Amino acid sequence: MMLNAIVRAAPRASTRIALLAVVCSLAVACSTPAQKTDSHPTYALSIQSGPLEDSLESFLMQTQIEMIYQWDSIHGRQSPAVSGTLTAEEGLSRLLAGTGCRGTWSGVSFAGVQCN
Repeated sequence: MMLNAIVRAAPRASTRIALLAVVCSLAVACSTPAQKTDSHPTYALSIQSGPLEDSLESFLMQTQIEMIYQWDSIHGRQSPAVSGTLTAEEGLSRLLAGTGCRGTWSGVSFAGVQCN
């Protein structure tokens, strides 16, 4: 979650370039989606539809996973409501449905969001 805050707070071009490099590295490292196994915990999710940045914050609070994304790429996008008992992978997939963004995973507790 700390990287998430850093990405959103990046005020300088040089900082943004460095963070973009981190995002690109994460995209390469997370290009293989995680397989659902019994070791993936489930969460009782209740997220309202609305701005994607708000929905992602709610998702992060409810799952306690860590995530990295570029705030500029998600700002202005709308996400659907998500509710039910789901794995983090299922919840994020539903949350990003129709937004033009997709989630990538590294293990069960670290995700990245990439948008077209």
